[in-house]
Amino acid sequence: MVATGEKIEESYLENGNKLTIYREPAPVAMKVVTIGVTKFASRLLGEVYDIPVTAWVYPENRLDGFSDYGVATKVLRYFIDQIGPYSYAKLANMQAKTQWGGLENAGTIAYFENSVNGKNEVEGLIAHEIAHQWFGNSASENDWNHVRLSEGFATYFAILYQESVYGDDKRKEELQLDRKQIIDYFKKIQLRS
Repeated sequence: MVATGEKIEESYLENGNKLTIYREPAPVAMKVVTIGVTKFASRLLGEVYDIPVTAWVYPENRLDGFSDYGVATKVLRYFIDQIGPYSYAKLANMQAKTQWGGLENAGTIAYFENSVNGKNEVEGLIAHEIAHQWFGNSASENDWNHVRLSEGFATYFAILYQESVYGDDKRKEELQLDRKQIIDYFKKIQLRS
């Protein structure tokens, strides 16, 4: 089991139940609190400025998942260095059943099941969801109509991260992909009207 916050207790009770308690010292909006309950394989990927970074994947995806989510330490270090201190007790990266590519829950990010394939193809998604730990989680929109602010921030900072690793051509490529998605979406909306 993995959840928002730091695990402070895990006990097997006399009645056969298991008690697990997590505590998050930072303020967290309920919309970004999460819990993952299944059989997981987990690994400490490393620590970034004393913040543990872990991967939580289905046991059958153990090695691929640890590899795919391994970039999270590098991404977290980049954002702390570029944006500022990280607010949460840990950064867990969790394979999950989610209808979105990723869900930026505070300190425990959920990624879609097929994000794990051993090919390290989700670095941009990981950067996007980790960027949300600053804007979207630590600072949030006042109203759902303003979600474009946190999504825009996360998209922009994911591009900056990728540019820092792969150069200016990668930045241009990502901006072109985003532009195409926006134009395609606008065309689809126009057809409905």
